[in-house]
Amino acid sequence: MGGVLLPGPSLAAFNPAYATYPANQWGRGGGIVLPIGLINFFIRPQMNILNFATNRAPYVNDPQNNPFDLLPIFDQATNLNSFILNPPSSPKELVIDITAQNGVRFFDGDGNQLQFSSGAGVAIAGSSSSRPLGVNPLFRLPINVGPVQVGLGLFVNVGTPGISLNQEFLNKLATNTLEPSKTYTFATGSFQASAGVALDLAFATSISLPTTTLYVGARGTGFYGLGYVSGAVNAKIATKPDGSPDTSTLGKYDGEVFISSPFYHPGDSGFGADLDLGVAADFSGAQLGAPELERLNVGAGVLGGLTFSSWTGQNFKVSNTDSTPFAAGKGVAATVDSGLTTDPLFTVNGAGLFNVGVPGLKVLAAADLQFGRNAFSIHLGAEAQFGLLVGRAGIGYNNGLTFGLGGGVDFGGGLGLDVALTSHTAVFTSGYTAFGIALSLKLGF
Repeated sequence: MGGVLLPGPSLAAFNPAYATYPANQWGRGGGIVLPIGLINFFIRPQMNILNFATNRAPYVNDPQNNPFDLLPIFDQATNLNSFILNPPSSPKELVIDITAQNGVRFFDGDGNQLQFSSGAGVAIAGSSSSRPLGVNPLFRLPINVGPVQVGLGLFVNVGTPGISLNQEFLNKLATNTLEPSKTYTFATGSFQASAGVALDLAFATSISLPTTTLYVGARGTGFYGLGYVSGAVNAKIATKPDGSPDTSTLGKYDGEVFISSPFYHPGDSGFGADLDLGVAADFSGAQLGAPELERLNVGAGVLGGLTFSSWTGQNFKVSNTDSTPFAAGKGVAATVDSGLTTDPLFTVNGAGLFNVGVPGLKVLAAADLQFGRNAFSIHLGAEAQFGLLVGRAGIGYNNGLTFGLGGGVDFGGGLGLDVALTSHTAVFTSGYTAFGIALSLKLGF
């Protein structure tokens, strides 16, 4: 359904009120979306991280026949719930065009302008946060004790990278006021990723009111980090004696990279906590004066109403003049501490079940909106079920249009299997559309 979020326990990741919501009430919500994107990291040589880490010689000695490509790795890592059929490839050549008329532009070797935006949606695996919270965990084991739910999970959080152009440089470039024989920063690239284990404790309950059933919930989550990396790298260019940009000096850079992992440097650690809140409500079509509407659900949740995180590790200086920036002894002890703050991710969703006048056929329409944490996404989807068969379609926007088309079989008793064709715009390309296959298994819980 184009990635749309449906009411049910699976939506509790973004709205804790749904932790107590009945399963199997809305379409195919509540199924386990399998992270089949992990398969690509083993079957495609250019994406085989494990092989690169344990047997790097072929990649270094013969890169033409043994390429290792970071772009498809990142694209798949931010879409783990989809097996990407046509992963993007890094441009063989990066051309940087710097002129007073057009500012700074990036092209591949074929003359296509590169768009530095990510197609990874918040609800999939992307986040601007250094913490695991705000994305579905890669694996989570829930334990229900009355209105209280305890969850233990493993998270892999790949942050959305960004490239920001230096506004001071652009202004001086446009007005021909660059100083002669001086080095400027014209762009800064940033990235981050984290992994670890999270333990959450949620309380959710339902309240019966005369016209609706209200669901409210709150969740506290703590995590222990197994690894965190973040960095900012400045791309530089020097000017000629007449003040014009000297493109022959492109390739200069400097910056810092922070690494925290007890496996990389014993003694490193990461931990934090988050407070999430949510509310949801059910209505009947009769209460709303719409007889063709069988029922309606709406919800609103906020992740990171209060948050805290702290990582201890090492800072490394990187530059084009240092070929071994991460060598032993070059790291400086450092701490990345957020303090007690707010880092909200808001989720608003709605779903309606309609009778369309055909016996045995009902249509579900749903929508969701997510914003905050430097992210924005919106999804619209519809599902029709006739007997055991289910068909669905959807469209969305996650820094680019996404589409979904799928079907499934509902075997009854909460057991079902779904398959979907997905699409998204790959990051750091000229609008390349990547297609994927997603699988969801429904086991009645």
